Amino acid sequence: MSLRVGVGITACLSIALVLAACGGGTLYSTGAASSSLARDDAYTCAQQQLKSMGYKQIVHDDEARRVMGQKNDSTYRESNVKFRRHYDQIELQAATGTTLGSDLTVRASTFDEYQTERGITTVEAHATSTVRTDAATLMERCKEAPAGM
Repeated sequence: MSLRVGVGITACLSIALVLAACGGGTLYSTGAASSSLARDDAYTCAQQQLKSMGYKQIVHDDEARRVMGQKNDSTYRESNVKFRRHYDQIELQAATGTTLGSDLTVRASTFDEYQTERGITTVEAHATSTVRTDAATLMERCKEAPAGM
């Protein structure tokens, strides 16, 4: 009888470990970099660059120097009648750096929206390669002052 209990416990632990290993992780992508730009200049740069990359600014917090933009992916299709849209979202925050300049943090995410009986439901999906590339480009463009500035 004790052998059966021991096997049951071992089996349960094995299943728990597999679920923990497969189910963990994040759906979004993050990054950080130091910028030679002052905090305000990096924040302004991020706003301008998001716009130039086709993102619609949905949040701007001038006090925290945080900006967020969304861009719809019109090429994405899903065979679900409740599906509304698929979009990428980038959030960047500029903080005062420890040296001259600022510290940039970025979060790149992808979301799906569905029209359900309770209203619009937003579900986070794995960050697409497009939004990850756009986030890296944004950070790269706002790390240094452009030539002639």
